[in-house]
Parts: sequence; C-alpha cells; structure tokens
Amino acid sequence: MFDEILNGLEKLLADNSTTRLDTAFFELVLKRLESFGYTAAKEDGWLLYYIGASVEQKIKNECNTAAIPGGLLYKAVDMVCGEFLYQKFNSGQADIEALDLEQMARTVKIGDVTVEYGDNAVGNEAKFTALVDKLRELGDCLCYRRLRW
Repeated sequence: MFDEILNGLEKLLADNSTTRLDTAFFELVLKRLESFGYTAAKEDGWLLYYIGASVEQKIKNECNTAAIPGGLLYKAVDMVCGEFLYQKFNSGQADIEALDLEQMARTVKIGDVTVEYGDNAVGNEAKFTALVDKLRELGDCLCYRRLRW
C-alpha cells in the first residue's frame, strides 16, 4: 500500500515546484502513522500532500528559512501526522478505537500545565485529543529561527 500512496505523492510533488518535500519525507510520515495504528489508504495521498506542504510553509515562515532545517525533520513529520489525524477525526473518517493510544506518554506537560493519565482515567477520545495536540504544536523552532530584516 505504501508504494501506491508514494507513487501518487511523487506525481503531486513533480507537478508542484513550491514544496521541497520528497517521497522520503512522506515515507516517514506513513511509517509514523502506522506506528499509531493508522494504515493510510490510497485516497489519503492528496490530503497528506496538502498537509505536508502546509506544515512545510508554517515551519519555513516561523524560522524564516527557505527549507525546513534538518533538526526539525522529525518535528515536521509529527506535525503532518497530528494535523492529518486531526482532520480525519473531525471529518468522521478516523476510528480512534482502532488507534494504538497506549504508547502515548502517561504525562503531558505544556508550559506550566501538567496532565497525567491513569490506566483508565480518561477515555480514548481525550487521549487522542492530547496526542494530536502534542503532535500538531509548532514548538522546537526557536533555536532555528533567523532574524528578518
């Protein structure tokens, strides 16, 4: 299935010169999605491409660079996965019960706020929301930011 999706993405990437993303990047995205228990379908290709280009632009704007800095590659992969899962869930196309949310950290700390999850303290939807929010956050970009003149 990876090959079909990657072939479709390769065609999209060849037709659009505004992004520097390549099929190797999207292969990382597909593997990361699979680690959460989501198997991408062929029709997910265009949405992944769109979200990838959007995340790339967001990081480039935040860092004021022409390309995603190498140190932010895996952050970009996580952001694409988080946004993809968020959009699939909001459109009713993602079954969160099928996702592997057990690998999620038991403690999430954002700023001064810490949330701890017990074994069955919260439902899958709350775990999913916390995971997606963590994946989607931009963070980590400050050390790569360049000044604008």
